Amino acid sequence: MVRVLHLSDLHLNTGFGSKKQSVRESLKEALLNAFEKSVHYAVANRLDAIIIAGDLFDNDNINFHMEKRILKNIQSILDSDIDIFYSTGNHDPMGTTNILNAYKSHPRLHIFESDEIVRKSMQSKDGTSYEVVGCGHKSKGEKRNLIKKFPFKNNRLPWIGIAHASVPSARTVSEKESYMPTALSDIESLDYDYFALGHIHIRQKLTQKVAYSGNIQGLSIKETGNKGGYLVELDMSSTNVTPVDFHEIEWVYTELEITPETTNFESLSILMTRSIMEKVAINEKSYICRVALKGRSSLYKELKESSNIRFLEEDLCNELGVLDLEIKTDAVTRNIDIEELKREATVLSYALRQLEFCSESEALMERLYALPIFPRGMTENEKKKLIITKYEKVQNEIVNRMVRNDYDY
Repeated sequence: MVRVLHLSDLHLNTGFGSKKQSVRESLKEALLNAFEKSVHYAVANRLDAIIIAGDLFDNDNINFHMEKRILKNIQSILDSDIDIFYSTGNHDPMGTTNILNAYKSHPRLHIFESDEIVRKSMQSKDGTSYEVVGCGHKSKGEKRNLIKKFPFKNNRLPWIGIAHASVPSARTVSEKESYMPTALSDIESLDYDYFALGHIHIRQKLTQKVAYSGNIQGLSIKETGNKGGYLVELDMSSTNVTPVDFHEIEWVYTELEITPETTNFESLSILMTRSIMEKVAINEKSYICRVALKGRSSLYKELKESSNIRFLEEDLCNELGVLDLEIKTDAVTRNIDIEELKREATVLSYALRQLEFCSESEALMERLYALPIFPRGMTENEKKKLIITKYEKVQNEIVNRMVRNDYDY
């Protein structure tokens, strides 16, 4: 049996420039720790290989401390007779693989760093022969479908393919730029026993034999949930793929409807604490949270004051013991009866009725579903939910701008 760990998109030297210094340093450390956890897992379980399907690095800014820790882990892998298959991605081809120069002649380090399709014949610890085929990104803007050049499987051995590529049918959290675009059917036609993909940060199996491992540590609030890789076990007749987690910091996003009973700081704080605690488990993980408040609230004015938001963020952060907490109030609107506004003979009522008509028009919805404005892999119900959310935001913005209270003057 062949047993490998599929990783990708480690982005080990991500800067996290939008975060405050303490959070930034925690995230940087978490990335390196997640990598070390993956190495310890591979060594402890005596795996045959680690696959890194692109974007080991984020950029070419690699300090000495980081370089030393990365090389120490590379050394640990090689000393444990574990092969490394590293296919460069769109973030990698900037000379960053030069830090691995000391190991490039090592027989167990295999770097695919050009557009050349390379096939390697390997042997597992139990003596099982297997084939590995891969290629890298020669430049940052690789737009060719190089996977179409991969050889078809031509013997009964287990075959593994590796590439940092965009498969249009894969789910994404946002529209990432397409690199090495490849149809799923092109990969399936190769008849490999497993194809390890990188580039999309959502861990997902496109088929039982084709998968994105996602990244080992979430990099932003868009990358919520567990992060790690896949343990892949192959023999002559079967492929078993099991998720394995390595992240230390988990990003948590929650939307919270403000209730009519929420009329002061204390009631709001209690409501938010309960909402966050439903998403945050008590374990060794650290959390970075974003709470998106929405609804009609008598606290509208207070929630538009940046000083109030900063106080609430810091207070809840300390109370809950999370690493960082961000509160968004874009979807909070004045405590006004929208239905009553629609019945009035005003420009505002006309605008609100037009928005309502648009959101309820099935013909218009069908036209919107066909537009290339949604993340890949979205279902029709998910698209509808996103459109309705946008509609509600527009409605709230119109009301907030056109209805004024005494304290607005």
